[in-house]
Amino acid sequence: MALMVLMEGGLFVVSALLIGSMGGVAVAAHQIAINIASVTFMVPLGLGMATTVRVGNAAGAEDVPRARLACRIGLQLALVTQLVSASALALFPAFFASLYTEDTAIRALAAHLLVLAAIFQFSDGVQVLAASCLRGLKDVRVPAMITLVAYWPIGMGAGWYCAFGLARGAPGLWYGLCAGLSAAALLLIWRLVMVLKQPHRWQGQDEHPAPALH
Repeated sequence: MALMVLMEGGLFVVSALLIGSMGGVAVAAHQIAINIASVTFMVPLGLGMATTVRVGNAAGAEDVPRARLACRIGLQLALVTQLVSASALALFPAFFASLYTEDTAIRALAAHLLVLAAIFQFSDGVQVLAASCLRGLKDVRVPAMITLVAYWPIGMGAGWYCAFGLARGAPGLWYGLCAGLSAAALLLIWRLVMVLKQPHRWQGQDEHPAPALH
């Protein structure tokens, strides 16, 4: 679980450090956009924590339908909340940027980054809810490897290439954030579906139980 948090948090931290080499405007714009994106992320993060508890309770009671229902409701709520945040960021990026600064160059770049933040709102919400459901189902090792691959080879790899290879600057690294979060969302949802189809894995039962002795 700690590794999963480290992989995601590390991607954002290293991206910020790389943007630090791009000048004051890029740094300021990134700080504005990531601050707003972090605030919107608090909603699915909170939902994820609550979902972990509900899924864990159902799994501990060996109530398969209730565990599946808790996962579905958590994901549906996350999608609804992310629809709101994505719509707000996509429709009013300049407004949100203007709340932080009057510098036109910073506002323009921050607005661009906020549009990219709007794009990954759904991926961000889905990946955190899927990871939370898997924690409630006691499945953490494979998800940890998934986040390692999604956030670094895919996310940082794409971001580095776009930012420096294609000379896209700060938006290039944000393309990488979009790629990493989207990959994590798809792979974690796949893992969640697979685990939910095999309840013996999280009910503490053997797939082929030994015959009872009389």
